[in-house]
Amino acid sequence: MSFGFMAFDPYLTFAKEEKGFKEKIFLKADGTATETYYGKSRDGRGYLSALWRIGRDSYATVAERFEYEPTVQDFKEIAEYIKKVEKDSAPFVQYMIEEGRLTLYQDRDSPPVNNVFEVLNDAPDGWLLEILMRVQSPSVVSGHLKAEDLEDFEFLLSAAAVMYISSYIIAEQLGADDLDVFYDVIQTNFASAKLYRNTIDTASDAKSSTGRRSAVARHKKTNDSKVAAQAEWASVGEKLSSRAAFSRLNHKKYDVTERTLYSWITEYERSRS
Repeated sequence: MSFGFMAFDPYLTFAKEEKGFKEKIFLKADGTATETYYGKSRDGRGYLSALWRIGRDSYATVAERFEYEPTVQDFKEIAEYIKKVEKDSAPFVQYMIEEGRLTLYQDRDSPPVNNVFEVLNDAPDGWLLEILMRVQSPSVVSGHLKAEDLEDFEFLLSAAAVMYISSYIIAEQLGADDLDVFYDVIQTNFASAKLYRNTIDTASDAKSSTGRRSAVARHKKTNDSKVAAQAEWASVGEKLSSRAAFSRLNHKKYDVTERTLYSWITEYERSRS
């Protein structure tokens, strides 16, 4: 099951100001509506609306990365890149299987995958990419890997969702028995793209939260030192020649510079006047 656009042109369908975008329908490459959505037997309202939303949202993600409305050619290049990523990552996935750290199934009725290289020949393009995303995502959350060091899974899986809609439309028009297979592939890629976005956001929020807690802890430590230093000055300051002398003798004790300690003592004295 491979990527391809034979049923519609994603640019015509989802580009802003194009008919497909405005009417929320699939368009053929020549700009006419597909039979699947807008044929004589359809009223053009409601049918395949869920699939359209998946395609629209997925296309929007791809367009955001490109910063322009991508065409069929752009998607073809993405398809080739996905195939390369899967080929390059297959040895890593196979290693995890052999180490007992990963168990894969092609579907719930099949036995575990023992040889990912054999399965990859028959699996839908993007199947191994989705697995790689799930394998690497926990490391992003834990902080062992940075998102920028990995593939842009949200982008690639969104593109895969768009590309399989073409196969779904053809299967529907032909009355094929495997229509649900295509629909499932589209849903899986779309859901996985969203899952990875949530993973990135979670990792970012966790990092920010840790940073805030560290800042609060540092601030509290500084405040505690400041109170202690001012209390000591109030107790023994009159025995010293000056604030500068006190700061010079005690700044290391409070883990600050002489200047900072001097400013604390000055603040204390001003508060008493």
